Formats: sequence, structure tokens, C-alpha cells
Amino acid sequence: MENYEERLAALKAKGLTPESTEKDPTGQFAHFHDPDGNDVTLWGK
Repeated sequence: MENYEERLAALKAKGLTPESTEKDPTGQFAHFHDPDGNDVTLWGK
């Protein structure tokens, strides 16, 4: 996803804080759970 940092900032501004974040050679990841308890991951370069 392009603009990963912008997207993550927009989610945080809406009160959605990731449970964890990580970086590896393939990109950056922010991990959340939706209201139904499903895992949701935001990925970007």
C-alpha cells in the first residue's frame, strides 16, 4: 500500500490503534482486530 504512514495516521485519528506493528524486508505491518474479532493487517512499503 502506498502512503502507509498516512493511512496508519488516519486510522489512529479515528481512534483505531494497532495492537502491534512490525517491519521486515517486505514492508511494514500494523495489526488490528475488527469488531467481530477477525485479524486485520495493514501492509505497506
